[in-house]
Amino acid sequence: RGLTAVAGLPIRHAGKLIGVLALASHTEKDIPPTTRDAIETIAAQMGSALARIKSQTELQRSKQNFTELFDSLNDFLFVLDSKAHIVYANPVVTRRLGYESAALSGMTLADLYAENHRQAVNAAFGLVVTGKYRPIEQPILSISGEAFGVEMVFSPGYWDGQQVWFGIGRDISARQAAAAAEQEHR
Repeated sequence: RGLTAVAGLPIRHAGKLIGVLALASHTEKDIPPTTRDAIETIAAQMGSALARIKSQTELQRSKQNFTELFDSLNDFLFVLDSKAHIVYANPVVTRRLGYESAALSGMTLADLYAENHRQAVNAAFGLVVTGKYRPIEQPILSISGEAFGVEMVFSPGYWDGQQVWFGIGRDISARQAAAAAEQEHR
């Protein structure tokens, strides 16, 4: 009510209309040319700014989904560099094995295995890196020395722009125990 001037300026990004900057005045009948130029510049900049905000929001949502996926898996999940250094481990690793995240980041995958299995783990990972895929089926050790039968499979990927290997380890202790029990009954 009582408006003497109304204007709508398109807000565009990449040639598409994404919004309208609406202006109104109770006192002015016309927008002065210098004010109009400034407002048109602002509207033009708003398109890029709104697109950036939308992109950042989508990226944050994607990162949150990714984190929730990693954190909700019941399997051991490792991100390893080409020399099998642990770059990241999901909460299952810290919870089941008892290591703090900071301690894991300085370790190699082989460090999580008994001394007598480390050479085999390193050799198997070496084959994985050269493209000769082979799962690792060795017992992994918790910080307290408890052994878990784990089958570890790998897939190449990128993490923070660096080529890495994603290792997914499934606890196969129950399967191994069932096989041992069946063998015992024979």
